[in-house]
This record gives sequence, structure tokens and C-alpha cells, in this order.
Amino acid sequence: MIRERQYLLWAGVIAGPLFYLVVLVQIPLKTGFSIWEHPVSLLALGPGGWVQAVNFAITGLLFLLAGLGMFGIERRRLHAALIVLSGIGLVVVAINPSDPFKGFPPEVASVPELTMSRHAMLHGLGFLLCFGSLLLTALWTAIQGSVLKDIASAAPAAFTCVTVIALIWIGFANPDLNSESFFLAGIIAFGWFSVLCRTTSMRGRTA
Repeated sequence: MIRERQYLLWAGVIAGPLFYLVVLVQIPLKTGFSIWEHPVSLLALGPGGWVQAVNFAITGLLFLLAGLGMFGIERRRLHAALIVLSGIGLVVVAINPSDPFKGFPPEVASVPELTMSRHAMLHGLGFLLCFGSLLLTALWTAIQGSVLKDIASAAPAAFTCVTVIALIWIGFANPDLNSESFFLAGIIAFGWFSVLCRTTSMRGRTA
């Protein structure tokens, strides 16, 4: 049973690359969308927005599967719980679209900055749950790796944690850099998560 669960970690390996592949395919097809001005979440708005909504949902389900796989690995129970929470956050994001922003989509008026719909608030909470849980996973991996003198595990996790927090802070502090900061933060966080699932799967097989 444990060996079977380990194969679920491959859902985590492919989650990040698949998510960003779908995002990159959509960008040139979305009239008026610019990755330099608009957060990825806005791809879920306007014609064809269902593609990005499904992308969020599938990525969330892949995270959930990876979390279940983590439960079968020694010293990974807390990782598993946090990854499941991260997956739930992505599902919340999928079913609660953000508000139009900075002229996108062009056929819908943007919502004033001081105004936010209920579904946009839930979208933001889902984002925080996803990235907050993923950052806690990275932090715990760094701590655990340091205690076990596993530098190969601790160093990338610590780098991810510090870098992603800095990028998210920059995005919130400077709206003009919001989209670029969050985009890069997502690539780093999801990329690290893919590596974590891959290395955990391999170690689990040899344990």
C-alpha cells in the first residue's frame, strides 16, 4: 500500500510544469492580456476563461493526490497535510474567479481598487492558502533537512521559502510589479514542489 502511494507523488512532479505550460499557451491567445501587467488569475476571465479555471482545478487535484502520496513516506506526514491544504487552496481559486483588473478582459469594466467582490475575496484567500501552505512545507523541509544534516534538501527549500516570500511582498508592496512578482514566485514555488515530490518518491523507494 505504501509503495502504491508513492506513485501518487508523480502527480506533484507534473503539477507545476503542466500548470505553466497551459498558462504559456494561453497568453498569446488572450487579446489584451500582458504578463507584465496582469496576474495569471485573470486568464480565467472572458472568452475561453474556463481553460484557466480547469487548469487551476486540475493542478489542485494533482496537489491533493501528491499529498496523499506523501502520507506513505516516513517523516513526511506534516508535508502531506500542508500539501493537501495547498491543493484545497487551488480548488478554491478555481471556483472563485478574480475581478477584472487593469483593463482585462477588455470587454468588461475593471473593478475599482477599493472595491472587491465576494468571489474575488475567496479567490485571494485560496491564493494565500495555497502559497502559505506551500511556503510552510518549504520551511519545514529546510528545518528538517538542517536537523538531519541533509543540505541537499534543506538548501533548496530555504532558498524557495525566502525568495517566494520576498517576491510576494514586492508584489503586494508595489502594484506595478504585482504580476511579474507573483508569476516568478509561482514558478519557483511550483518548481521546488515538483523537485520535492520527485526526490521524495525516489528516497521512498530505496528506504
